[in-house]
Amino acid sequence: MRILAISSLLIIGLSGLDAQLAFAQGVKPEDTSQSLEAATCLQMARQAEQRGDLNQASSSYTSTLSYCSHAYLLRDLPRVVLLGEPLSSVGRRAILVQLKIIKGLTTQGHGAYKNETGTYTHHRSTYLQNKNVQLDSRALTMENAYQGLHKMYSEMIFIEPNSPTWPYLLGVMDASIANYYEGYPHLLKCLKTTGGPQSVRVKAKALADHILPGYNMQKKQVEEDWAQYQQYRASGQEWRDIARASFNTERERVHKERGW
Repeated sequence: MRILAISSLLIIGLSGLDAQLAFAQGVKPEDTSQSLEAATCLQMARQAEQRGDLNQASSSYTSTLSYCSHAYLLRDLPRVVLLGEPLSSVGRRAILVQLKIIKGLTTQGHGAYKNETGTYTHHRSTYLQNKNVQLDSRALTMENAYQGLHKMYSEMIFIEPNSPTWPYLLGVMDASIANYYEGYPHLLKCLKTTGGPQSVRVKAKALADHILPGYNMQKKQVEEDWAQYQQYRASGQEWRDIARASFNTERERVHKERGW
């Protein structure tokens, strides 16, 4: 990705003045090269969006946000201005593009997953948790789109840290697939914000109360699994299993080379 971005910088012809604009406005980056790559990806995203290539636009927007998260201190992200555009605006446009992709996939029927009983569902929880679901390319495409949206929401939490919207939406997404262990903390983070509409925090409180039993159950399961792993590790069995797996892998390699 780094080499691609640098090459794109040359292809697009980002001038020295434009390169300075990538970080001269707002706050100065900790890593100038990462900031320049972010500017390059932002230009690519804008161009892709203009010609209607939503997949390329989404990919470039995602890279833009990722490069910025590495180029700047997290506390500085809310004040970053990239190529004359606040990073918060860039993030929101990225999310709009991603939502258009998901809407398009749903319209095309890519959001429906068929299980062995012949019934269909549009809920991601079925895709993720029901072992009977057929993992066809359509389902994987939709799942990748949702993962991209989840990542963008996560980036926006750092760009707009006092907004209740992004942790709330993350909590909703996690709760929709019964991932209460990760969803509940997002909702608590939403409740701690002081900016944005109070109505979002009201909804977050209601959802948090609703999924709290599920969160407690999953938290207990995680703690039990961790305790079992610690016991497994303390017994020395983990290293014996690793050594055995390494030996078997090497033996298979030698047998394959010798044609045995």
